[in-house]
Amino acid sequence: HFDIFPEGNYLTRVRAEWAYTDKDWNDQDPAGENLWWVDLNILKLENITLDFSYASADEGYAPHPASVLNPFFLSRGELLFRPGLPAIGAVTPGNVMMLRNVFDVRLGWKIAGNWLNVRWFQGEDTNGNDLGWALTVGYQWPLKEHLNLGLFYGYFNGKATGTDRHFIRLSGSYKF
Repeated sequence: HFDIFPEGNYLTRVRAEWAYTDKDWNDQDPAGENLWWVDLNILKLENITLDFSYASADEGYAPHPASVLNPFFLSRGELLFRPGLPAIGAVTPGNVMMLRNVFDVRLGWKIAGNWLNVRWFQGEDTNGNDLGWALTVGYQWPLKEHLNLGLFYGYFNGKATGTDRHFIRLSGSYKF
């Protein structure tokens, strides 16, 4: 990654990653495929942040599911609700991963000292089929010094499966 205007408020950071796989999770050879990811911190003010990312994988790219080959595997809930994670690899209700032309827009708005996170993303499978889009909204409240409560809402419009899904997540965390 590199910082373009590290002291400013606009386009403060650009990150880019490239991944190449020569074997899939079954140790089969998918003829080598690429995955690209670019993430931009577009706006960074005291009470508002705006980020955008784009990611895409070649047709036939074989992502690793949860296995010893992928210690960084994230659950569906983590992919949907954790604001700092890229949307690439998000699993739709039809158990298909968003891997091509994944657009991800994240807005953070500080309200009453805590961040309200709003996120919209959409993408395709590796064959170019439009999988739909998702919208999430989340807020966390500090209850005590190290105790937080979070409430999150998510909506998924599944074009490929023809299903709309609503999600509500209530979470708590304690920092030791």
